[in-house]
Amino acid sequence: MNEPHDHADGASRPRSDRPRGKRVRKRSDVVADEIKRWIMAGNVEPGGPLPNERDLAERYRASKGTVREALKSLEVQGLIRIRTGPGGGASVTTVTPARAEELLGNYFYGTDLSLTDIYAVRRMLEPMLAESVVGHLDTEAFAALDRSVSQCACTPQGVEEARAARMAELDFHDILAQFCPNPVLGFYCRFLNRLLKNLAVCERIYQQPNPELTAHGHAYHVQLMEAFRAGDADWARALMAEHIAEAERLMMESEAFIERRFLMPDTPAGEPIDTD
Repeated sequence: MNEPHDHADGASRPRSDRPRGKRVRKRSDVVADEIKRWIMAGNVEPGGPLPNERDLAERYRASKGTVREALKSLEVQGLIRIRTGPGGGASVTTVTPARAEELLGNYFYGTDLSLTDIYAVRRMLEPMLAESVVGHLDTEAFAALDRSVSQCACTPQGVEEARAARMAELDFHDILAQFCPNPVLGFYCRFLNRLLKNLAVCERIYQQPNPELTAHGHAYHVQLMEAFRAGDADWARALMAEHIAEAERLMMESEAFIERRFLMPDTPAGEPIDTD
């Protein structure tokens, strides 16, 4: 005789009736999704408290342990915050862009992500971004962009200045993404910049002062500021397309140079070294 088992929808189904090869979701995952839908329906504002575990268990016909596991899952996703002790409980939070980028970035840990992959997407998105922000940049935005441009105006002296200049160059693009009227486009442009800031090969590139790369970024950013202030969306799009294509070329050359340094010793194998 087949014993009933908990099913994802809360009902019971004999084991033999389950479709073969179909994974049955954990009950806590189903409850987490239900709570998420309930929050998104506007039942609780950000900062507002969720019902306690007992009420949630009754609402979703689940055990308190299942509800606790569901809440923990939502906390990991950044959707709620759980406080312990007197006056504690779960409350709704908002997922910040930085947190969302961090969670998405975890997907790429352990993958063979390359500069080519990143720039293939940047070539498509960044010109769209430049075009979209024309007419949406306020006084605050222009001031922040001007500061970023100024940081890249001088020739870096040493590793720290070179890295700071490169971060400022990427910050310029982050500021544009912040004022993008399309939140999806803005998010993905910021995320690509985050990858460029943290990718291992980029870290090695930034440790090698590259005046040409810095000068390139500064020159294009100056021209982009002219296009933004002129309100010329077509010019801004064309400039950004050229900028990203040239930046990719320079970054790829820097990567190739670094790889040669790692792979090619100064003294060929087997050649005696003069110690005099």
